[in-house]
Amino acid sequence: MQCLLPETSKMQVTLRENGRVARLALPLRFVFSEHPVFRQMLAKARSEPSVAMLELDFSRVEYLDSAALGMLRCLIDAETRLVIRLLNPCQTVRELLEMAELQAV
Repeated sequence: MQCLLPETSKMQVTLRENGRVARLALPLRFVFSEHPVFRQMLAKARSEPSVAMLELDFSRVEYLDSAALGMLRCLIDAETRLVIRLLNPCQTVRELLEMAELQAV
């Protein structure tokens, strides 16, 4: 696995499966203030030509706000190259994703 940002970052991108999959580990609180870092992480993942899938790992996320839902919706609607997968949301987060119709990605 290759880390694309410093380990001190709240979010971290790792490459797996010979660089074909980028996994973005989301922070405990995925909120509006995370937008700049989220965009930076997406740019890092997209800059790798071999990456075909982006996995968003929700395993640490306990809270997300409407801005985070909006960031996810924009990513899903705008992404043309990468397959997006949402992984490991807790029950509360899963319910929010379902209400926002993001669960089937």
